[in-house]
Amino acid sequence: MGPDLTMRTDARHLQENPKEFLAQLEKSKLSTELTEKVRRSGTTILSVPVTHAAARAALNGQTGLMELEDYRGVPVLMAYGPLDMESVRWGVIAKIDKSEALAPLRDYARRALATAAGLSLLAALVATLVASAMTRPLIELSRAARKLSEGDLDVQVPVAGAEEFHALGTTFNEMVTNLRAGRAALDRQVEENERLLSSLLPAAGAAQYREGGQDSRQSFADVTVAFVNIVGLDALSREIGDDPAMALLHEVVAALDEAAEHFGVEKVRSIGPSYLAASGLSVERPDHTARMVDFAREVVRIIDRLNAGRHVHLVAEIGINTGPVIAGLVGRRRFMFDLWGDTVKLAKSIDAEGRTSILVTQPVYERVRDVVPFGAVVRTEIPGMGTVDLYPVAEASPP
Repeated sequence: MGPDLTMRTDARHLQENPKEFLAQLEKSKLSTELTEKVRRSGTTILSVPVTHAAARAALNGQTGLMELEDYRGVPVLMAYGPLDMESVRWGVIAKIDKSEALAPLRDYARRALATAAGLSLLAALVATLVASAMTRPLIELSRAARKLSEGDLDVQVPVAGAEEFHALGTTFNEMVTNLRAGRAALDRQVEENERLLSSLLPAAGAAQYREGGQDSRQSFADVTVAFVNIVGLDALSREIGDDPAMALLHEVVAALDEAAEHFGVEKVRSIGPSYLAASGLSVERPDHTARMVDFAREVVRIIDRLNAGRHVHLVAEIGINTGPVIAGLVGRRRFMFDLWGDTVKLAKSIDAEGRTSILVTQPVYERVRDVVPFGAVVRTEIPGMGTVDLYPVAEASPP
C-alpha cells in the first residue's frame, strides 16, 4: 500500500474468486459505494483502504508479524515491512487467511493423533512384555525434548518413577524453566532496546541502524527543516547558576519534543540551546512544510509562557527552509543522526539578531503564504550563499 493507505496491488481473492471476494466486501465494514467501485473497475488498486495497525507500522518503517482482521473482516496472519524507493515509502504486507494457514496443522494433528495412538498401543504391548515402568518415563521425556526443540518452552515432564528417572525429570524441568526465564529476559531487553533506539533517533535513523547501514547515506528530495536557537540561557546561567540553567534547558527541550510529536515533526538532534527538527523525513507528508511552521509558532508560544511563568527573558530564533537533504548516522560506537546539505545550512545560518522570530525562506513562504500571515520581506546576506529573501511570520514577533 502507498502513503494514502490504499492498495497498490490487486487482492489475490479478487483474481481467484471475484464473486466470493465481492460477497465478503459486502459483509465487511467497507462502504457499499466502495464495494460497487471495486465491482465496476475490477481492481482494488487505489480504492480499497488498508488502515490496520500493520499497514501503519510498515509505513512508519517498522517490520514484524501480526495476527488481526483484514479489510474483509477475516482473521489473517501477516508479515509487514517498509519499501523505500528514493523519497517515497510504500508498505509491503504478505498475509494468509488464518484458516488457510492452519489447515495443514489440523491435518498434521489428525495424522499425529493417529500415529500417536498406534505408538501408544505398541508401547503398551512392549511395556507389558518388557518393563512399562522403565519405558514410560523415557517416552515422555523424548516427547518433551522434541517439543522443546520445536520451541515449546511450556513443556514439562512428570517427575515420578525410579530414582534415576526422578532426577532426570527434575533436571529437565529445571532446564526448561531456566530457558523460559532467559527467553523472557531477552524479549524484555529487545523491547527496551527498541524503545531506547526510537527515543534517540528519528524513524529513518533507527531503521538504518537496524539494517546495519551505519556507513550509508540517504537522500531525500523534499524535506522541511527548522533550526531553533534559544538565546539567553548562557546569560541566565551566570545569574542563577549552572544547575538551575541546565534544569531549565531540560524543561525547554522536553516541551519542544512534545510539540514536535504533536505536529508530526521529528527531532533530529539538540545540542545545548540549539534544536534541529525535520518534517517529511521518515514519513512522507504532503503538508510537511505547514506542519513545520505550526511547530515553530508553538515553540514561540512555549518560550513566551516560560518567560511569563519564570520571569526570565529567553528568545527563540527559528529559521525554516525546505528542499533536498542528505541524512545518515555519524560515528561508530557513539553515533548520532544528522542532516547535511544547503537546505540545512541555510536554515542554520538565519540570524534574527537576538529577537524572537520565525524567519522562512522563499520556498517555504510560497507554500504556506495563503494560510500563514507574514511581515515584509527581509533581504539578508548569508555567508557563502549570497543575498537571500527571508519572510518573518507576522504573529511570531511580540507586541
